[in-house]
Amino acid sequence: KYSKDSKDFESSAAWDNMGTDHVITNNNILHGSLDPVPGGKTVLLILDQETFADESEYYIGFRAYDEKDQASGVSNVAKFVIADTVPPKAVTDFKVTVDQTETGNVQVQFTAPGDDGSTGSAQAYMIKYSDASNSLENEWTDASKNHEITNDDLTEGNLNPVQGGQEVILNLKGQIFEEGKTFFMAMKASDNYNLTSDLSNVESFARPIIDRIAPADVSDLKVDLQQNIAVLVTFTAP
Repeated sequence: KYSKDSKDFESSAAWDNMGTDHVITNNNILHGSLDPVPGGKTVLLILDQETFADESEYYIGFRAYDEKDQASGVSNVAKFVIADTVPPKAVTDFKVTVDQTETGNVQVQFTAPGDDGSTGSAQAYMIKYSDASNSLENEWTDASKNHEITNDDLTEGNLNPVQGGQEVILNLKGQIFEEGKTFFMAMKASDNYNLTSDLSNVESFARPIIDRIAPADVSDLKVDLQQNIAVLVTFTAP
């Protein structure tokens, strides 16, 4: 039998209380068999990993029965860990939109990846930007070239992962990005085993340059009456 709780193997009574849900059968075995062999021989069984419902720590123990259904005591208990080997799916619809008004806020939108591919929810999102077109692809971990977005950079939404397949919309503070300069942004997702997705598609964007300087004041405005027929107005254009 197998269990996530080592206490299930502490006594025969605890063993019996596990019932039949956690019994290993020949259906769970990829190689070998539970058919008894003569005492003293080594038994090798290869179990199907899909027998174990999720990534976790498990315990497995053994008892032998004779033709009269007399049972041995519970064997020593072996511990093993089913590890996650599937990273989150790479995001392929990463989108950046820039507000063309003075605020220049930047909106990020994507479909959430899962823990394993598109299933479940990831552990973390990593969104980074750079002013170099290829540094995200080639130098993702270089903090001097790629700057990571945090929740402090957001005006709406947060970086807490959601269920795979859901739409995520984040609004970023526009002042993070210099006006008129082209930036590049992309993301990755990681799971609770630190498995990381491939890089998403890379988006380029630029905040508009906002004119904040008003025309100069006119200080030499003149008006002259021309022979009582016309009014002549002159000034230096600002």
